[in-house]
Amino acid sequence: MLGNLTPWPAGPDVCTTARLLLLDFQDTSYLSLVEFLRESCTLCLVIGGMTSFFLAFSVWRLRRGRLGETGRLMVCCLLTAILFAHAHHFLHFSFQFATNILVPLVMIVLVGLEKPITEWNENWRWARVSIITLLVANSFTSIALVGQAVLLTVRGDFRADGQLLDSYSWLNARSRADDVVLADFENSNHMPQYTHNVVFCGYDNAVEFGDKLRDLRQFFDPKTATEFRKRLIQQNAIQFVLLTAAEQQDIAAIGEVPFLREVFRNNAAVIFSVTDVRSERRIPGTRKTDSML
Repeated sequence: MLGNLTPWPAGPDVCTTARLLLLDFQDTSYLSLVEFLRESCTLCLVIGGMTSFFLAFSVWRLRRGRLGETGRLMVCCLLTAILFAHAHHFLHFSFQFATNILVPLVMIVLVGLEKPITEWNENWRWARVSIITLLVANSFTSIALVGQAVLLTVRGDFRADGQLLDSYSWLNARSRADDVVLADFENSNHMPQYTHNVVFCGYDNAVEFGDKLRDLRQFFDPKTATEFRKRLIQQNAIQFVLLTAAEQQDIAAIGEVPFLREVFRNNAAVIFSVTDVRSERRIPGTRKTDSML
């Protein structure tokens, strides 16, 4: 899944679930080796489910070094996936490697349990029927996931607003790669797929995610004072603020503050440029407002 970016998220998946359960794993630079191992074990439990429990029995059977070349290869794959999943602060989107943990995990289990499973299949008349029943029951998960994807498609969850994408394109063409953009969490999550900008808070595995999300929600609260918005923008070196049409109506007063200048508007979004009172920043190729109504 590395680098395979879809227009909109396809609903909750294993990787997202793991991130939500590991929000405390936000700044790897302060973790000790013991904490790193604890988080790795937790990640394996989240990803593997019941497979993780079978793994304990398999490891016990393999304790005398009967792993073999195949088993050693799978252990290397498992450790590599765990390492990359924890290196997301250094490698962009590397947390997606969490989805590659399950396959080597299952293979290690099968290496350790191959002999007892074979003996059980040969000596018990109902073994084959039980195995088939287990596989059929397990397939219901795939059927449920396919059904969920079909329902989401029918409901239109995979459709992207063309005019919202136009605002992303405008931003990508008239900003620098290191410009920080402040937008609501949903737009901040989608924006890196279409622009080269940095977002203030768009991922639940970001450093200090809880504090950033709280500040983001307060910024978009219509009751928030202008001074708070100004301080948040200054402290985080934000250059652009993107509002949806609905958000702009809710906090219409934001267009009247002296440190924000409207530079783009269409039916889906409004983009403001942050101006410095000492030297107003100029956006190449723009007038007071670029409109695409």
